[in-house]
Amino acid sequence: MIEIFPTPEQQAPKGVQSPGVIPHSLIPDTGFIPLSYVVHVSQQRCSRCGSEQSNSLAYAHNSIPARAGQRAVSHLVPVDRFRYNVPVKVLRLAPRTTPACAECVQENMDLSHLPKPETTEEYRRHIAAFQQPQQKQPPRPVKASPLPKKPTIDDLI
Repeated sequence: MIEIFPTPEQQAPKGVQSPGVIPHSLIPDTGFIPLSYVVHVSQQRCSRCGSEQSNSLAYAHNSIPARAGQRAVSHLVPVDRFRYNVPVKVLRLAPRTTPACAECVQENMDLSHLPKPETTEEYRRHIAAFQQPQQKQPPRPVKASPLPKKPTIDDLI
């Protein structure tokens, strides 16, 4: 078995490569060498307190070869640091709204001012849709194709 991320005790001294252990510096965190990095930058607004927060997630991007005639598949793997001098693409995602942010969320949030699901019309319609008996439609008759005409002696002359 080859240790992919050897512990410091398992690594050979600097400049010496021991058989069966791949040097940590040659292996990316993701298991492949990326073509580029992609950073997703997002903003969210808390509908409870109104605060806005920004967040970013970094990914290593690589393309996985596909079957013949098909496009390569893009592969994104989260990374905690940049390891290679490759292009970085920043994607700004659409802002989102969240019902409670990390600052105002509580262990036991009081939502008693909201209706119970059973009391809403939407809930009743949803339940009614599942309780209605499913009407089976009769199968459509299959029309048989006509048999080919058998050749006669007159057709052969």
